[in-house]
Amino acid sequence: MMVKIGLQIKARLEYLSKLNIQDEAYLRVFKAKCTNCGEVTKHMDFTRFDKEALSGGRGHAMLHYKCKLCSRENHMSLLPLTLQPYYGIESENFKTIAEFDCHGLELVDFIPTKGWRVEVENSHKKFEDVDLAEREWMNYDDCAKVSVGVYELEHCFVKIPQHVVIVMSNRPICD
Repeated sequence: MMVKIGLQIKARLEYLSKLNIQDEAYLRVFKAKCTNCGEVTKHMDFTRFDKEALSGGRGHAMLHYKCKLCSRENHMSLLPLTLQPYYGIESENFKTIAEFDCHGLELVDFIPTKGWRVEVENSHKKFEDVDLAEREWMNYDDCAKVSVGVYELEHCFVKIPQHVVIVMSNRPICD
């Protein structure tokens, strides 16, 4: 069964107007749980450009694996149009920054790595390839003469409700 799962983050941003994934080749590192047997994987990674063929010619996915416990094939893909930046005005509130199409798995952990970009408030300064593995980062903007940082980075996963579209005909129903 297909489930859309949203990755939400929350952080305290100090003098930063924006935090986002630097480019689409960003390495995403996750742990997943098989929805059939509950087995949790070791950390798995993929980029938006990874493309693995699914068995039986059922298409492709960015991440595909066979559960070690029950042998079920599970897969997921990032929905690219769902990538969103995290803005300074959203600081300390959870926000969905990406959505994933998941089949047979549930995401249970996210490890932020290098590859984030931050933009300084009221400045043209950007810091590239920021590493958030420690769940915080700090630096100094020489132009604005302020220390900047990402602190207390947290994440959670939320199930995205599936929207059902009902098409109604305007033709009369006859007996």
